[in-house]
Amino acid sequence: MPKPIRILMTVAVVVMAAMTTTPVAATPTHPLTRTITDMAGRKVQVPVTIHTVLATAPPPTTFVYMLAPDKLGGWLGRISKNDTQFIPKAYRDLPTFGWGRRAMNYEAYIAARPDLVFAGCEPGMDPSRAELTQAKMGTIPVVCVDDTRNAVGYAPTLRFIGNLLGVADRAEVLIRYYETVLDEVRRKVATIAEKDRVRVYYAEGNNGLSTDPSGSPHAQLIDVCGGLNVADCQLAAGSGMTPVTLESVLMWRPEVIITTSQAFAMHAAGNAPGKKRRPSRTGVSI
Repeated sequence: MPKPIRILMTVAVVVMAAMTTTPVAATPTHPLTRTITDMAGRKVQVPVTIHTVLATAPPPTTFVYMLAPDKLGGWLGRISKNDTQFIPKAYRDLPTFGWGRRAMNYEAYIAARPDLVFAGCEPGMDPSRAELTQAKMGTIPVVCVDDTRNAVGYAPTLRFIGNLLGVADRAEVLIRYYETVLDEVRRKVATIAEKDRVRVYYAEGNNGLSTDPSGSPHAQLIDVCGGLNVADCQLAAGSGMTPVTLESVLMWRPEVIITTSQAFAMHAAGNAPGKKRRPSRTGVSI
């Protein structure tokens, strides 16, 4: 058979084989990421499946713990002994991370390899702060969440985080409980006459001479619960704790002093270590 004919026959066989071969169906691919709009209005690409998250501040860390504790990658700061009684053992020994502008260790966050990081974005916050945090986190998505420090505005934030972490049902359960309690508090507070509101001083620090006035998220529950925050001082941004004098506190005439400092409470009540225990002589409840 002449060579040109053999070549034509070979080509024909190859073409026929290609035409009769059953095509292989393409394997469907599932996207690994999706684009969301966070609570600051930023477009952020996040993993479709989220296993581990961190936060840059305690409030959103607490939200994650309430909604999806198994997805929480660590605490901010060490848990106090008083707090451990309320936290199941499985979550007490999670890694701890420093927080705040001076203590934030971005390398530690990156080394932990979370799927995303939540950052608080209070109303009026400069959006460039979120982008600065994103730049320092590298490829880890930074998602802004709002009102994590606003005791009367938790519901939208709970719902947003719950939907993002795949625990929307859990979020709705918590929201119903939260709104029920908040409504009950508001109804009771509405029955208290202005003249009957308890005068409250919020003592911070070991000497009790730092505080937060009305309008600060750190002292917001005084207002929510019907108290009268007596502090007449400048509102400090961030962590608050405006320094005041003892003379100012006495002039404000509080009926109740609340504090998170055990050392201050013991000294104020005259029960400092090494001293004989005695009741407070100030007539003020601490």
